[in-house]
Amino acid sequence: MSWHSGLLIPLIVANALAAAAGLALLVRDWRARRRQGAAADPLSRARVVEALANPVLVVDEEWRVADLNPAARQLLGRPARHVLGQALASLGPAWAALATPDEDGMCTRTVPAATGEGEQVFDVFRAALARPDGTPAGWALLLCDRGAQRQEQQRLEAALQQRELLVREVHHRVKNDLQVVSSLLSLAGSALPEGDSAAITVLRESRDRIRSMALVHEQLYRAPNLSKLSFAAYADELLRHLQQTYNAEARAIRVHTEIEDADLGLDATMTCGLIINELVSNAFRHAFPEGRSGEVRVSLRSADGRHTLEVANDGVALPPDDELAQADTLGLQLVASLVHQLGGRLEVLREGGTLFRIAFGAPAPR
Repeated sequence: MSWHSGLLIPLIVANALAAAAGLALLVRDWRARRRQGAAADPLSRARVVEALANPVLVVDEEWRVADLNPAARQLLGRPARHVLGQALASLGPAWAALATPDEDGMCTRTVPAATGEGEQVFDVFRAALARPDGTPAGWALLLCDRGAQRQEQQRLEAALQQRELLVREVHHRVKNDLQVVSSLLSLAGSALPEGDSAAITVLRESRDRIRSMALVHEQLYRAPNLSKLSFAAYADELLRHLQQTYNAEARAIRVHTEIEDADLGLDATMTCGLIINELVSNAFRHAFPEGRSGEVRVSLRSADGRHTLEVANDGVALPPDDELAQADTLGLQLVASLVHQLGGRLEVLREGGTLFRIAFGAPAPR
């Protein structure tokens, strides 16, 4: 069997065919170069193969071992003279399986360690070798230990799990801190005289805003996937809280929702939650005076990365001259600021009640 010159150092790459082709060029004149004294040249292909940490075996067309590097000898736990000329299958069933790689020239095999203390899993790259006349001469086998890769993967998974636990703990603590602030505002409100309705209202509105932010962190703490927050579940929980706060059921004020479970991200979710809090609570306070019943509707639709949030009621319409940017109430001023923060556009319709329509989000690239 003869080997022809070529020069390419193999790299362990995701493309099995590329790795196999590189291996074939590298080992092509391995034995011939060694016979010519190439071992003295530290850059010779023979020395490169000898120095590889990956086991390399060369077998002839009958799958007999024609050569192997020190890493392969160490893996086998045998000197070269006990292996050369032997059929690959004689080394054991696991080694015999190396002769049947997948069609793409790569396979994954488990072979026993030389120490007998366990097994090693290898990705095996196979490259065909040919004689000068083009007839098949054998195969070169490069074995890449997956143990180090597996250990690194386990390390990264453990680090990711630890990070997730820390993030959950942060959300839990933030939620608790916000609930403490909310409770302090409730206590402050209860200490005020009953006639001080303006101060009581301000404290209650502030408490509701804090509650809407705390709900985001509570949802994230409970979520199975921290990278995605269910906006539908968050909005439903927020609306239930507002209904209880403003006694909507007893006042015969219905709440209807059509909210798509879009992934808005943490910042947009919290911003939309504050907008819903302001507009729904404002409707409960002002749109249904003197026992008037009615309906509040909240919807979110998404298409091609663009989102449309609508909050509407069929109660008393917002006065035509009540422009949000110059509004006297902090709540409506806050809505205008939050829409700007979203990079969105606000539209207000006053027919048969009041409809706030907020469009935001960049369209998905086509």
